[in-house]
Amino acid sequence: MRLAWEIKSVNNNKYIILSEQLEKIGKQIGGWLKQLKNSPPLQAGRNMDSCETGRRPSDCQDSRRTRA
Repeated sequence: MRLAWEIKSVNNNKYIILSEQLEKIGKQIGGWLKQLKNSPPLQAGRNMDSCETGRRPSDCQDSRRTRA
């Protein structure tokens, strides 16, 4: 991104906007990586409840109701 700005392929306004967006993305990825490093590893062959697999809480509640 910086190279494109330095060779004038991207104007200042677009560079600022894109840089801010890339910074947000980088922070999100860094947070996800940190979370993965701090979480216990999954065990192979373990039958996990769908709620433990990262699904949304609303999906988990719906799936529990339909299991009867």
